[in-house]
Formats: sequence, structure tokens, C-alpha cells
Amino acid sequence: MIVTKFFKSNWKMLIVFLLIVLVFPCVILLKSPLGMIPEDIGLAVVSYGGSIMGGFLTLYGVWWTIDANRVQQKEERELEYRPLLKFDVCEYQHRFQQVGEIIYLFNNEYFSDSQPVYMDKMIVLENVGRGEIIELHYSMHKTELVSSCVDSLKEATACFLGEQYINTMPVNGQIYIILGIPQLIKKCQGKLIILSTDMEIKYKGAFSEKEYNQKLSFCLSVEIVEDHYKMNLYNMSLGSTGLHSYAE
Repeated sequence: MIVTKFFKSNWKMLIVFLLIVLVFPCVILLKSPLGMIPEDIGLAVVSYGGSIMGGFLTLYGVWWTIDANRVQQKEERELEYRPLLKFDVCEYQHRFQQVGEIIYLFNNEYFSDSQPVYMDKMIVLENVGRGEIIELHYSMHKTELVSSCVDSLKEATACFLGEQYINTMPVNGQIYIILGIPQLIKKCQGKLIILSTDMEIKYKGAFSEKEYNQKLSFCLSVEIVEDHYKMNLYNMSLGSTGLHSYAE
């Protein structure tokens, strides 16, 4: 495996080296109209040059093997201690400190954007990998109004309140996100509003030079029951959108 990788990585250098090995003795030993090096001296020069080139090739092979093993060990360590995010939903509680808020805005006469009503559940992001997360950043990517019971409600936006950057997130560390919907201030005939939301999440591992990019997607259904809401989360997913390396 290592030998095959060595030839694949260094085939150009090996071809040049082979040409030097073939041409060098010819230049030294073949007769020339300008004169010729005595045979015994030529043989000594070729032998000396061959020793130098052989030593160089040996040293290069040892250096390359050590470097390849170092890279392999680094990749194995990155894989072994790779952080891994997963999501869950839990009951809303006030005791959690690392909490962000997604506040939806309707800009509609039936609702008050300045008076959010919070869902009784929270989204939980947890690091279930074996390595610490560093430089975690999450933000809103897209919000869509999938369905609306209010004829005049044509679109919705969302903003993120709270800390969106976390320097470190230990193994089994958690982030809690609560959802807020504008308060209903006028009675309407409809019963259901459905919202679709995408969040972008970027982070690095403590043992890696790579940045992991993920997208958390979910739908929120808001059922209007008299003067209050019944909210439900569904179609939740957390997928990868790419991997970027900062290694030079």
C-alpha cells in the first residue's frame, strides 16, 4: 500500500532520477572528439556519483515514509475524534443557558410581531462525537410560508436572536433553540399556518483543519385554536452540505 502510494506520488521525480542514472555514465565514459576522461577515473566518478544518488534516494524514501505515516496518523486521529452533531426535541425549560431564539415575523394586521408566543418545545443540538467542537456558527438560511389560513398573509421571515457563535462545544455539549410566533391580535377565519425553515451550521473539530457544513431543516405547523396556538415540529433533518479544508 505504502509502496504503491509512493510511486503514485513521486513518479515524475523517479523518471528524472532514472534518466540521470542512465545518462550520467554515458556522458562520463563514452569517447568524445574533445577528449576522454581516463577509464579508471571515469569509473571512479561514476561509482562515486552512483553512491551519492543512491544515498539521496534512500534518504528521500525514508523522509517520504515518515511524512506519509505522519499524515496517516493525523487523518486517523481526525476520524477518531471527529465531532458529530445530532438534533432532538425536548420540553421547554427556563434553566438552560445556551439558548437561541428563532422569531418569525408576519408583518400582518392579524398578528403582532413584537409579541412572540413561544413554542412549548425546544430544538436541541448535541455533540455526540468523540471530539470537541470549536468555532461553531449557526444562522438562518431560508424561511418559507408553506401554507396560510389567513388570505392576507402571503409571506413570512425569521430572525435569529441570541448568541450565534460558540467558541467551544465539549463532547455531549448541547445548544437549545426556541421558536416564537407572532401573537394573534385579531380573530381570523383560518385554522392552520405551516412554515418551513432551514438553518446553516458551520463548525470545526479540535483535531481537524476542516470545516463541517450542515443544514438543519424543519417544518412548523401552527394551529389556531380560539385565542392560542398549538404548534408542532415535523419533517426535521440534519444533513451535510459540504466539507472545506483549511489545510495549506
